[in-house]
Amino acid sequence: PANSAGTASTGRPAALRPATPLSSRRGKVSAMSVVVRTLNPDGGVAVIQSALGGAAASAAEATAVVVVGDVIDVPEQDGFLRGHGTHVVGGQLVATTCGVVQRVNKLVYVKPLKSRYVAEQGDVIVGRVSEISGKRWKVDLRSRQEAALLLSAVDLPGGVQRRRNAEDELNMRSFFREGDLVSAEVQQVNSDGGVMLHTRSNKYGKLEGGQLLAVPANLVKRQKQHFVSEQAFGVDLILGCNGLIWVAPSSSGAAPPQQPPQQ
Repeated sequence: PANSAGTASTGRPAALRPATPLSSRRGKVSAMSVVVRTLNPDGGVAVIQSALGGAAASAAEATAVVVVGDVIDVPEQDGFLRGHGTHVVGGQLVATTCGVVQRVNKLVYVKPLKSRYVAEQGDVIVGRVSEISGKRWKVDLRSRQEAALLLSAVDLPGGVQRRRNAEDELNMRSFFREGDLVSAEVQQVNSDGGVMLHTRSNKYGKLEGGQLLAVPANLVKRQKQHFVSEQAFGVDLILGCNGLIWVAPSSSGAAPPQQPPQQ
């Protein structure tokens, strides 16, 4: 067992990794008083990180990065509920995935560093139409399930405000076809995880004449503005919260400034 100086049974000092503070958009994450340890096959346990300690003890939110096999020590007086990415081994809470330790009340879980996109209301997304069924388009968001874009959630030509009829349903492919790229906003997330989209704005719709880039969804932060114009490079960007980024020539038509030739 580790001694009071934080060394393993081998006598070698443990390597400390600094905690990484992180704010949670979904809600307040309670302050954690946990210690992450590395499991030793011989029974020795080395302290490798303190999620909260010293000057950080007064912080309202804190996180700790763990790898598979790290032991997450929670004070007995606090108690805990085992969440995703954890498992109880010999009465100890052990991480089963690489990620960030988070705690909400008594629930302790590990949020994976890489995971599929989970939609939230108001998210700006870039997706690809995969199917037309009934009065809806099915859109692939690189999520656990496809999203639905209802015929009633798109603007009619000329901005006409009226009920959609059978003729509109027959002409759905004049709006979007299978394989088309679209930008939209998450209108609603149902209790079963189903995602409803809408394109009721001039900034949303079919995407053409550009290039699609794919990055891990956790690299795109939710922010106030997901439509970015880089005039210095002559391009416009749509930063999809689902990790799809659309790059197209600037709509302003202004060419990027030319650099003078080097002597």
